[in-house]
Amino acid sequence: MLAGAVELARQAGAKELEAYPVKPYGADVRVPAAFAWTGVPRLFERHKFKNVTPSGSGRDILKRSFRQRP
Repeated sequence: MLAGAVELARQAGAKELEAYPVKPYGADVRVPAAFAWTGVPRLFERHKFKNVTPSGSGRDILKRSFRQRP
C-alpha cells in the first residue's frame, strides 16, 4: 500500500511526503498492531524516506522528496 501511495503522490506532482511512524520499543520488541497503524520507521526507510526528526523531538518524522521534472 505504501508503494502505491508513494507512486500516486509522485504522479500527482507532490513535492514531498511526510510520515509519522511509531518507534518500536526496542530492537527485539514488536509494536502491537493496534499501535502501529501509522507504520514503523523501517517500513518508510525501505521506500526512500529519510529521518528529519528535530533534536529532542519525541516522535520520528520521515520525509520523501521527489525530484521535479522539467
